[in-house]
Amino acid sequence: MAGGALGSDPSRDSFRDVVVAVGIDQPWLDRVATKISAAIHDELPELDGDEDLATATLQSSRSILSLFLATLESDLSVGEAEPPPQALAYAREFVHRGLSVETLIRTYQVGQACFYRCFAEEVRDSLDDPEAVATAMEQGARWTFEFVEGLLPGLLRHYAQERDRWVRSAAAVRRETVRALLAGDTRDPHEASARLGYRLDGHHCAFVLWTEDETAGDAAGALLESTAAELAERLGAARPLLVPSGPSLVSGWLGSDLASEPGLEADPLPGAIDGMRVAFGTGATGVAGFVRSHREAMDARRVARRSPAIGAVVVYSEVSLVALAGGDPDLARQFVVDELGALAGEDEATRQLGQTALAYLETLGSPRRTAQLLGVHENTISNRIRRVEELLGRPLDRRLAETLLALRLAQLGDGGASLHREGDDLA
Repeated sequence: MAGGALGSDPSRDSFRDVVVAVGIDQPWLDRVATKISAAIHDELPELDGDEDLATATLQSSRSILSLFLATLESDLSVGEAEPPPQALAYAREFVHRGLSVETLIRTYQVGQACFYRCFAEEVRDSLDDPEAVATAMEQGARWTFEFVEGLLPGLLRHYAQERDRWVRSAAAVRRETVRALLAGDTRDPHEASARLGYRLDGHHCAFVLWTEDETAGDAAGALLESTAAELAERLGAARPLLVPSGPSLVSGWLGSDLASEPGLEADPLPGAIDGMRVAFGTGATGVAGFVRSHREAMDARRVARRSPAIGAVVVYSEVSLVALAGGDPDLARQFVVDELGALAGEDEATRQLGQTALAYLETLGSPRRTAQLLGVHENTISNRIRRVEELLGRPLDRRLAETLLALRLAQLGDGGASLHREGDDLA
């Protein structure tokens, strides 16, 4: 077919002539929709193997191509077309399946490229004049690009609104269900399991992940959630339960059928932002274990927040004695004063002596290991221990258990009273 009548004007009428000339109609678009759907699922492995999603992809592709043709036949600008219902439903399905907005955008990029290939083949088969072919190809590329660019803002806005609604509703249900569990208000554990999408009759190891960085701002919550998910994956939890508990805290549970503890030999927080820390409870089974492990993780967090010597990862079993000893803040403070006497002072020199005494006892009374731990000369340790015993009025290894506990509590700066100034963030 000759194409001289098409001219080079990239107007709507000119492109309509191209469409008519190459025989683009609804049956042709339906065939192309099938090719587009197959191309999307071939290009994006995260979509492959899901028959229901494949059906939704085909329906969305058909509706988009039908809109493309209707836009050409109407007076609408190519940038004014609103996404059809099937395309909006497709975006919602991505939200509900946890598929990213980047994947959604990629489906339209793949679809656009596939459509243009099909269009180009039809142009070359239908038109004889090389100039007409070049004009048609140029106009087809422009219209295809402008059409997709016009649709994407509405689709992305719908995706964001749906994700916000979905996340808020799902998170609200999870948080309220967990709150009830921790408060002992849940009568039906099976119903609670269904709401959480998490087995409560199995074995649990709870953790809390938080940041001390007060400058992290609104981005902290999203970063904590993604880090919590990565942490759970590194520790081998296939379906963890993660519940945001505030702008700077995420509570998590690592569920398992086996009564085992997660291996913490490697750093579970590689590449975390400055100030991010995690505390683990011990493993336990059933609803009672779910609650207990979380309480322990929160207690470990409270100890960690008051002790600068504790690193980014703290395990309850390693600080349980301090956590338990702070049960009554007034008694804990008095216990420190009674045991340490003048060594309970809060001036810098006395605190340094207390840190040395604690390190000395934790290294089983070895001046050499204590010196290595604190980075000072061994003679300095011996001199400090003599001064410690002068302040105590007795040998350091007399009342060993009581002295060690008092020193650990003293490192918190307030005799452990601060351990009970915070409530449970979820309870």
